[in-house]
Amino acid sequence: VARATCENFYRNAHRYNQDDLLAVRDALDEPVAIIKRPAPDGGVRLAVITKIPDFKDDLSMVILQSDEITQDSYICSIYGKDDLINYIKRAQEDGTLLYLGDAEILRREAISPELDEKLDEIILRYYTDKQQKQHQKSVDDNKPQKKRGGQRL
Repeated sequence: VARATCENFYRNAHRYNQDDLLAVRDALDEPVAIIKRPAPDGGVRLAVITKIPDFKDDLSMVILQSDEITQDSYICSIYGKDDLINYIKRAQEDGTLLYLGDAEILRREAISPELDEKLDEIILRYYTDKQQKQHQKSVDDNKPQKKRGGQRL
């Protein structure tokens, strides 16, 4: 696993060098979690938590936003996120947790029995909600479609 280091880092507060940034970019293909966040301009940003630790050993989070004109995504910020389990739990409670990938990587963040229990709750609720949504979608897909028009005058 790549780890952000202080050696040869560019002058930024988050201490990511070029190799670190490339590792984080590649890790976007397999996120740990994706959370929807409001942008200062009223739009939407995505907080993508990756498996790459920063120099403090916190998992790196990438903030992405879409350009309104080109629809390309760009990186607003990259930094190590501390207190990650509570962050994800709050997002789940707010309804902004969009995706939970390999949540077992978060086990290293569970530094207390309370956090470990909270992580179990997050995982259980995520997959329960996902199953309910899939079930509802299949029910909705099997409903007869309402016919439009065709009434006699």
